Amino acid sequence: EMRYEICPADIIYTFGAYGMPTRFSHWSFGKQFHKMKLHYDLGLSKIYELVINSDPCYAFLLNTNTLIQNKLIVAHVLAHSDFFKNNVRFSNTKRDMVESMAATAERIKHYEHEYGKQEVEKFLDAVLAIQEHIDPSLLRPKLAWTLADTEVYEEDDE
Repeated sequence: EMRYEICPADIIYTFGAYGMPTRFSHWSFGKQFHKMKLHYDLGLSKIYELVINSDPCYAFLLNTNTLIQNKLIVAHVLAHSDFFKNNVRFSNTKRDMVESMAATAERIKHYEHEYGKQEVEKFLDAVLAIQEHIDPSLLRPKLAWTLADTEVYEEDDE
């Protein structure tokens, strides 16, 4: 199932900066939004669409796209969705990511109330500082496929 929404640039770039529509709030996302939106406003870059690998799959299309562009983008989005749903490397992806991110945002709001915004922000600063240095595949179960599972075909010399 696919869900499409046509959105203004501010919304598209907010989602792009946050990485997800329901993600928790942090100053670094605002910094990223400002950079991305400035590049868009200056004509240096443009996000035509954002696709979220979830079930259902969400696609956010820029409201300034032409009808022809949106037709091409819809085909492109369907390819993204098919790839997400059928590629073995994406088989362990959480399909409830939007809901999961919303729950995380609520939990962080609770922590801000319990421990104070400054403490939570310091913790998030530290976590986000190392996020690019973590290999999530180390936590992912390995594929069960081995070389022994393949069939060997020998050519006849006759």
